[in-house]
Amino acid sequence: MNNLFKYEFMKIAKKRMNLIVVLVSLCLTLFLFILPVKSYISLERDGRQINGLAAIRLEKEYGQELAGTLTEERVAKDIAAYQTLFSKPEHVLKDGNQVNLKDDIYARYVLPYYSYYKMIDDAFLEPQVTDNGLTVLRDMKLGILQGSTRLVRTR
Repeated sequence: MNNLFKYEFMKIAKKRMNLIVVLVSLCLTLFLFILPVKSYISLERDGRQINGLAAIRLEKEYGQELAGTLTEERVAKDIAAYQTLFSKPEHVLKDGNQVNLKDDIYARYVLPYYSYYKMIDDAFLEPQVTDNGLTVLRDMKLGILQGSTRLVRTR
């Protein structure tokens, strides 16, 4: 049986076109696996954009900062920290009825953890509603029950 595979492989390998097709296929596969890594983009806390493996390492670092058990107290503390950003007038831009964080504050304190904040925000949203501005977190009331911070859903 091994001899049969050996002879068939040798028959295929003798043709130059087959070798060219295999080499081109390997190069194309390698290129297609490297391309997403090279084009991966992340932002540092100062707003600088980085690409490639450094961006992947930075995202892993942000993930390590959020590692641990997700408890109600931790989520309430993180929501309170997010809301504290809006309480300082030097961090806020007001545009009519809208209140937004300045770009540098947003890049430093929110953007590295946006997916985490978005997950919490989505948990308190009505079904089929999208909120990319995290307004639910900003407007959420945090109540105190039995000595610990509790989340209170508002409508």
